[in-house]
This record gives sequence, C-alpha cells and structure tokens, in this order.
Amino acid sequence: MRTSTAILSTALFTLFLTSCQQQADDQLSPQPKADPTEALTTQQLDSQILSRLRETGRFDWNQASEHFVWSALTRSDYVLSVGYKPAGFVGELPPMLPRRRLGKPPVRRCWS
Repeated sequence: MRTSTAILSTALFTLFLTSCQQQADDQLSPQPKADPTEALTTQQLDSQILSRLRETGRFDWNQASEHFVWSALTRSDYVLSVGYKPAGFVGELPPMLPRRRLGKPPVRRCWS
C-alpha cells in the first residue's frame, strides 16, 4: 500500500511540475534578427521600389523586409507618414481643411 501511494504521489508531483513549467521565450514569439549595421542606399531603395511598381503596378510596404523599411527610415531622417482610409470606404475622402496662415492670430474685440 505504501509503495502504490508513493508512486501515485510521485506521479502527481511530476505532473504538477511539468504542467506549471513556462515555455521558453523563443517558443512564444519569434526572435528578432540581428540589427542591421548598414542601411541600403537611396539608389538601392529606389531600384527595388521601381522594380516592384513595374512588375505589379503598386508598391506595398507590408511586403517589404524589416531591413528595407529601416533603411528607408534612416534615409528620410526617421520621418514616417501614415495614411488611413476606413475599411470598406467607397468614394472620395473629404478635402483637407484649409490651412491657416501662420502669424498673429486674429484679434477679437468684445466691445463695440
């Protein structure tokens, strides 16, 4: 009886330990690639973009590699512009609001 209790206790303890172990971090998420040390040249970027435009008629940044996007950012002083159009939107987007001229704001007087 003692032997079966000891075996059962050992089996339960082992089951408890293995079920509570966390997965290794490398199994949970992909590991980033080594940091690139040298960006693509402007000519290389232009060449790849123009090549894609000739082949498919469009260029999709989602299809570009991380190194390609990083290179483009380094060549543009890390300036990134993001556009947005709601999914399923049909038609033209409203025109942009008119820009105010920079300078002194208009003076409003509260008295007559």
